[in-house]
Amino acid sequence: MSKLNRESILAAQDCITETVPVPEWGGEITVTEMTGEQSSRFWDEAFTHEGGRTVRKGTAAEFAAALIVATTQDEDGLPLFLPSDIPALVRKSDRALNRVSDVALRLNKMGRYANDTVKNSAAPAPDGSLTA
Repeated sequence: MSKLNRESILAAQDCITETVPVPEWGGEITVTEMTGEQSSRFWDEAFTHEGGRTVRKGTAAEFAAALIVATTQDEDGLPLFLPSDIPALVRKSDRALNRVSDVALRLNKMGRYANDTVKNSAAPAPDGSLTA
């Protein structure tokens, strides 16, 4: 493995993206792993601290919509939605919101995927074969 330098790190395209079919919306949407900045903004927007605990703000649909806002992009890699789109997104199909937000959860290792470090990756097994 080569030694990294500032330029190579800053130029690296290190956020995973996935195209998700959303038949309810008539096409596909690109979901991406959040950058540090996007993650901080999302956590500030979606959670609060009460009595030493982190608590989700709003409804499950509002959480899914906020996650979609934070993790979707257009063909130029720009955010597809703005935070002001959350009220409109929560009125969309629950099935579509769940499909897109589930991919966002997986890519960002959140929710039930938080401890999923090996699944969905090509890691060598003890015998040298690749597991998925």
